[in-house]
This record gives sequence, structure tokens and C-alpha cells, in this order.
Amino acid sequence: HWNRMLSYSRCITSAPLVGTRPTGTVSIDANRRPQVALPLGDVEVDALRRGIGLLARTFLAGGDIKPIEVLAGTRHGRAMRTFADVDAFERELTSAAQLRIGTGHPQGGNAMSTDTRISVVDEQFRVRGFANLRVCDASVFPEVAGVNPQWTVLAVAHHCGRVMTGG
Repeated sequence: HWNRMLSYSRCITSAPLVGTRPTGTVSIDANRRPQVALPLGDVEVDALRRGIGLLARTFLAGGDIKPIEVLAGTRHGRAMRTFADVDAFERELTSAAQLRIGTGHPQGGNAMSTDTRISVVDEQFRVRGFANLRVCDASVFPEVAGVNPQWTVLAVAHHCGRVMTGG
């Protein structure tokens, strides 16, 4: 890890964006907290496998700039330096649990709720204890969505605008 961090300034990050089938559920638990279940099955794992493989092969093929290695986001990082390494990675990836799946968007740190015990932000997007401070981004989500939240953030911002203007 230390050696990888030393080369951070020379790294490029990319990831396949994979849609999911509508098999998830959203519910409220006994403590009135939202529970999001989004199981990833064989279809999603196959799409991730193909997407990561395509990215790795594209980078390794290079052009004017050719990487030393491509690092796949597995639990401990999986270095791929040759097409044979990519082939091996694709054969061995059998479960989403082998990957680090997430989002680069900070989410959930300023939960919004009417319950003052579990939230930082009220239903008017105001930070509790401050008269003129509002938060309107993915940090108001009660939990990390684990996917690209762009459309949800846009919807939240649209709603916040309506709240602020009384519309």
C-alpha cells in the first residue's frame, strides 16, 4: 500500500458504471431507520468483470503513455501488468464481495431527519443549531447509497430550492 501511495500523483482512476436490476428493497427498521438492500447477482458481477477487464486491457494497450500496472479495486488491490493477468482476474472474479464497490461521492455524514437524536440536518435542510446554514448534497442521505448518486443529488437540490423559496 505504501508503495502504491508514493505513486499516487502519477495515477489515473477509472471504474465501470454498472446498472443493477430492480431487485433491491428500501424499508424502515424497528428504530425507524432506512434499510437499503441491493443484492448484486451474477448479471451485475458479469458486467463488472467485463467492464474492469475492458478498462484494464485498454490501459495496458496504451498509446503514447503506457502504465506499469493496472490496479483493480479488490479487497487488497489486484495488480495486472499483462493481458494474461487480466484474463486470470476475469476467471477468478466470481462474487461482488471480492470487489471494493462504492462511490466517490461523500454520502451520509450529515443525515437529514426529523429525529434530532440521529440527524444533523432538519427537513428544511438547516444544520441544527445554526439559523442560516443549510446543507444540500449527498451528505444528507441517511445511509451511503453505494452507487453514483448524481440524479438523487439533483432531485434533493431541486427540492431544497423549493423549500428555500417557499415554492
